[in-house]
Amino acid sequence: MQVKNLTRFLHKRSEVIEMTDNQIAAYNAVLKNKSTLEVVCWGIERANGHAIVSTNFRPFEAVVLHHCVQVQPDIPVLWVDHGYNRPATYRYAEKLRDMLHLNLKIYVPKLTAAYRDAIYGPIPNIDDEAELKKFSAMMKLEPFQRGMQELAPTVWFTSITQSTKSATRQTGYHFRG
Repeated sequence: MQVKNLTRFLHKRSEVIEMTDNQIAAYNAVLKNKSTLEVVCWGIERANGHAIVSTNFRPFEAVVLHHCVQVQPDIPVLWVDHGYNRPATYRYAEKLRDMLHLNLKIYVPKLTAAYRDAIYGPIPNIDDEAELKKFSAMMKLEPFQRGMQELAPTVWFTSITQSTKSATRQTGYHFRG
């Protein structure tokens, strides 16, 4: 397994440490033939008790959550509940919380979804990029950044896909891969 999406910046409590291309290449060489579980073990060993995993409870994220709790059962699980999830998402979250005994840390926006909609209107259309960025900043990024600041991880596990990579860059956390 290659660490394609290894964060380029490790957040060491309140300090940011930049990783060089050579360091990333060296880690990739070490982890190249390791199983996913071995990679998770490797990351958690280096976290000094400050690893977290984030999720939005999409179906395939259960795998990442499962691996992380296998290695560190009490690992904090950061979830931003922006208030616009479908009922099925909440049921799925509770099912995984019970099944995996997740140490769920839920962060919510400063405005409820109902309040936001009453003041700013419905969720912007995907074609309205400027309004969509404002919506994301208010309802997703602010609570995420607050959670990252409060939890202060040195290692962060997440499920980044090609389709979510550009949106995740807006968080202020950078990825290499």
